[in-house]
Amino acid sequence: MHEGEFEYTGIDIAENMLQYASERGYKTIHSPTEEALPPLEDRSYDFVFALSSLLFVEDIQTALAHINRIARQAVLLSLDDLTKDYIDNFTVTVYNHSKVFITGAKDDYFIRGWTSPTTGITLKTRMIYIPKN
Repeated sequence: MHEGEFEYTGIDIAENMLQYASERGYKTIHSPTEEALPPLEDRSYDFVFALSSLLFVEDIQTALAHINRIARQAVLLSLDDLTKDYIDNFTVTVYNHSKVFITGAKDDYFIRGWTSPTTGITLKTRMIYIPKN
């Protein structure tokens, strides 16, 4: 690996998402986030990104503790502000964690977010940056 290049690891339960990541050279972990994070070593990743993915995690506090534990330099999270209509119409159980307190956040703000291709519902997204240095 040359300076400025990164190694990536993708965690997902969806095989099609892991196939997509693998084709781009990512290492992959085929597992729910709650099961994938605990075995990872402390400070084993420079940066941890969890973008529009934590809505599938029921125990957000434990997941956040593991994310902070494995990051050496920084964490970037997005937490979608799920509406009742979105939750009721999504095909699997999802959780609205957009109001949780995030320890150590330097930047923490809402943006317009995205429109779900399956429900047509537009969601606000909370962007959070946690420096580790």
